[in-house]
Amino acid sequence: MHRGGDPNSFEVPEGVARAHPRVVALRRAHVGVPEGHRHGVDPSTTVEGVLPEGPTQLPKVKPRDRSPGDPEEVRVAGGGDLAAPLDATFLAMLILLNIMLDLRNRRRNLALSQADLSAASGISRTSLSLIENGLQVPSADTREALERVLNPFAEPVFLQCGRRVAEATDAVQAVAARKDLPYAVTLDVAAWVLTKYQTPATVWVYVRPLAAWRRALRAKGASPPEDGERANLVLLRAPDDVLSDSQVTQGLCLVSMSRLVEDSARMGGRHGLDAARVFVEFPESRRPGMRIDGHAMLKVLEEAAPWT
Repeated sequence: MHRGGDPNSFEVPEGVARAHPRVVALRRAHVGVPEGHRHGVDPSTTVEGVLPEGPTQLPKVKPRDRSPGDPEEVRVAGGGDLAAPLDATFLAMLILLNIMLDLRNRRRNLALSQADLSAASGISRTSLSLIENGLQVPSADTREALERVLNPFAEPVFLQCGRRVAEATDAVQAVAARKDLPYAVTLDVAAWVLTKYQTPATVWVYVRPLAAWRRALRAKGASPPEDGERANLVLLRAPDDVLSDSQVTQGLCLVSMSRLVEDSARMGGRHGLDAARVFVEFPESRRPGMRIDGHAMLKVLEEAAPWT
């Protein structure tokens, strides 16, 4: 809060001193931003060249001269002359904060420890800890390595289990019942169970823990497909929200309808038709911001005319 009409002064509200030092630093770095810069970020500023790899430093601040008893204030050295660097620094800090929170939340959502993520991504546990605590900005290669582990579709496990989709589906149900392992089916089979629209070609299933599922399915005869052979079972690492929102339909545990639409639309192709069909047929599957292929939607709406 500004005091005395001085745009470069900032009163630290009561309780801020107990806040995290990064929160205080962000607030202090935001002092002296010119008018017209929304949230302290110049709209013309781009991310490229703003966010360096490695530790991010804030501009130095010095206490303002004050009389005894006055509330604590801080003034950015140089006042308005540092407005442009502050824009870049504030944007960099926001990006760093987003990376930090996103990495920690996604890792926990997949029930992965830092040691698990380190082993799977090849990134040292020390680096992961620094990134999650906002002390280091990951390089492009590091972000790519982490994305391969944190994105359920980035590194799926392809298996051949029997010769038909029904056999693979039965194997999944048997393993879940015998080993008490959680799962949620998505894409082909889930869409078929709900709509009977397209004959499924592959069983796509979110599972946890992935290693235990692989062992159990191999014990039932599942194996990686040979060259030129198409997999009929694909295992995906299951996030918490996928499992918690799953529902049992016709004896099979399926992802939520909204997740099914999102997964199908994301895959595109024949899956895009499944996304459009579920979206049209089940209003409860609709969520703000969903993107459905226009051609698939038109086709489904034309076919849906007789039964709507």
